[in-house]
Amino acid sequence: MSGNPIEYTVSGLTRQGDGGLGGIRQVGDSVPMVLCTEAAFIPPLADFKAKVDAYHAAEAAAKNARAELRHAVAAGRAFAANLVDVFKPLLGRTWSVSWKQLGYIQPSLAVPRTHDEMREVLRASTSYLTAHTAAEVASRNVTAAIASELYTAMTDATNNVKSCSADTKRKRQELDAAMKALQDMMRALIAELSLKLSPTDPRWRAFGLNAPGCRAVPPQVLHLTVSDQGAGMLWLQWDPSARAERYQVEMLVLPEETEFTRVDTVSESNAVLSDLAPGASVQLRVLAVNDGGSGVPSEEVQTTVPVALAA
Repeated sequence: MSGNPIEYTVSGLTRQGDGGLGGIRQVGDSVPMVLCTEAAFIPPLADFKAKVDAYHAAEAAAKNARAELRHAVAAGRAFAANLVDVFKPLLGRTWSVSWKQLGYIQPSLAVPRTHDEMREVLRASTSYLTAHTAAEVASRNVTAAIASELYTAMTDATNNVKSCSADTKRKRQELDAAMKALQDMMRALIAELSLKLSPTDPRWRAFGLNAPGCRAVPPQVLHLTVSDQGAGMLWLQWDPSARAERYQVEMLVLPEETEFTRVDTVSESNAVLSDLAPGASVQLRVLAVNDGGSGVPSEEVQTTVPVALAA
């Protein structure tokens, strides 16, 4: 006997939602669906996918913001090191209260460790060098203009990181709400199908779901890798899948073909494909299979069939 647990990962729920909508479109009229119609199913699925995209975009923006801040900090550190070298002959080689006018508040001439300390050095240096232009050393990039530019860049980058972090958190909350809505819709779909289909009805498969009265299909094949085995030969390996009795290897030749075709069936979690056209560009995937059916195909791997064995 097999069940249909609701997915709790983005990729898993996306796959489950797509399967549900596909089933509604393919066999919904024959069930027939009353509550979970296409019109009812599409909005939560579309909203979920939109929220996923928005969250990923927010994550990318936050990553870029952190990179910009690291760049600004590195530039600030370089300026601070030059500043100390330039002013040691004037203010002393060890820290004293005189260094406070350049932003070195702590009793140390080490490069500031925190962002707040770094910004204070840049702010104070801007003020000091603006008032004492004769102390500027352009050849060492120790000028009021450079200090001001670095201060502005670091301040802006810091604020951008905070803003992106808040936006990412907000987008995650919106994604969680959309995920719950789609999960609820999937529960409603399974409940309606349970009332209208027998536990062994093959139409369960059209929805990407297990037939409750049949053995559960294996999970998706993971970590497929492909390597050269010689001219016209490829070696495939993947992680064993629970409940799998055999594995089906499928291939698509680019750009001639548009659909995958089965090229081998094996009982172990590896396979050798031979007699392939050397130099051909191919996509490969693997499905785990048992008497309950086939699981979700593995992620596709694209490669070029070797012309000769790699040295």
